[in-house]
Amino acid sequence: MKATNTHQLLPLFATAMIIIAALTSCRAGRTEVGPIGDTVAASEFAPLQGDTLLPIDLKTITGIRFPKYKIKSEESITPDSVSLSMDEETPASGNYLATLLLDTVPEKHFYTLLDSIAMRDSCWETNNSAYQYVRKDRQGGVYKLNIIKGSRQIILSHLNADMLPKEKPATGKNKARKRR
Repeated sequence: MKATNTHQLLPLFATAMIIIAALTSCRAGRTEVGPIGDTVAASEFAPLQGDTLLPIDLKTITGIRFPKYKIKSEESITPDSVSLSMDEETPASGNYLATLLLDTVPEKHFYTLLDSIAMRDSCWETNNSAYQYVRKDRQGGVYKLNIIKGSRQIILSHLNADMLPKEKPATGKNKARKRR
């Protein structure tokens, strides 16, 4: 009679082992999910106030003292010829377009100063109502500054040298033509 009990328990034991193995293997394949709520407050990851704005000093760029201004906005520039993802580029990398806002509309003497400087400095171009400043920096990048007479807004852009189109060197034929 004992032999019969062992034969009856063996299939039951095998079935129990299969069920335990199946449950264990299903559990091992399942990815654990953490808590649904935040474990760290979102404020811990918030950017610092003003952290995204690159400091811009127009006197350092142009050599001219400007009326007081603040940086209204900055955005990165990625030229079409460059295959970078926009989220990889930031104003801090040096390729940016910034809108500056003067505290007040400049007075007439400021524009008189710009007119006199434009006569001596080839970086400045003027027409009746607009001023443009274009200059290379020490690393070969280019600053472009646009001012419209009577406006509080100044547009400034900067591109690093590696983002500028390559200048083609003049050939011998072109040099000879220029000399004539």
